[in-house]
Amino acid sequence: MARTKILPRYFLLLLFPIIAAVLGGLLYSGSYMAYTNNKGITDISQAEINLALSFFIGILAIAYYCFSKNILLGLQIFIPLLYGLLMLLRFKTELSLVLLFLLNLACGFLLWLILRYTYLAKTLIRLRTLIFSFTSAFVFAIYLKLLMALIKQPNAENTFRDLFLNALVLFIFIGVGISLAILIITRKDIKDMAIAKKDNVEENDDF
Repeated sequence: MARTKILPRYFLLLLFPIIAAVLGGLLYSGSYMAYTNNKGITDISQAEINLALSFFIGILAIAYYCFSKNILLGLQIFIPLLYGLLMLLRFKTELSLVLLFLLNLACGFLLWLILRYTYLAKTLIRLRTLIFSFTSAFVFAIYLKLLMALIKQPNAENTFRDLFLNALVLFIFIGVGISLAILIITRKDIKDMAIAKKDNVEENDDF
């Protein structure tokens, strides 16, 4: 698609998913302490997971609308690498950065494809939140299972069903945030186009 200049309203694609993810995580966790507790899945708190995922999805959505394909591709590689480095600092076990990066990269790429062909495709308006949420939750649940195996963390208390349901709640809220952002952006774009068209007609009338 044709890239557009960076306008303040496009940052809603980042802000709204983050806000929605935080609110959804707090509601689902039941308390602030439970939400920020890092003694659960992979020793990373639910708050950190929600923030990381909503930021990743939001920044890619902005890049899709405003940046070149090369920058978009660069972000798809750089952010998983950055997350891998941050995760190495958290984990208390020796772990290959290459393996962690590749796992992050694969998960990130699949999440991008889901985002690209739901919210950004403009062909699944009625079903996009449902499809986005379920498919993203399925991918992320598999990612967490593989991650726990990679760091050799006991996962008897974290079944695939638990991971999927937890991720499903997260992606539903992220999807709602993206929907609101796209709605506001679209209305503003239409308004700007109408104003520009009106100004153009008035200029032609002057001649």
